[in-house]
Amino acid sequence: MRYVGEVAHRSVPSRWGYQDRGEDHPSPYNRIPVLRSNTPLDFMTAVAPEFSLRLLARDREPGILRKFVNPLLRAVEEARDAGC
Repeated sequence: MRYVGEVAHRSVPSRWGYQDRGEDHPSPYNRIPVLRSNTPLDFMTAVAPEFSLRLLARDREPGILRKFVNPLLRAVEEARDAGC
C-alpha cells in the first residue's frame, strides 16, 4: 500500500494524511492513510491507496491503479483553471 501511494504521490501534486473512519468503526486502527491533493480547500480531494488495492485484488482489471490518481489530477487542474 505504501509503495502504490508513494508512486502516486510522486507523480501528482499531493501530500500524505489520515482520514478517520468514525468513532463507531470497530477497528482500534481508526485512521487510514490517504493522499490529498495539494490544492486550496475548495478543490481538495483525497484518495485511499488501500481502496485502490482492494479494487485491484477484487476486479483484476487493467488501469485500476491509474484511475486511482484521477481525482487528484482533476482537483489540481480545477484549482489551476480557477487561478489558484
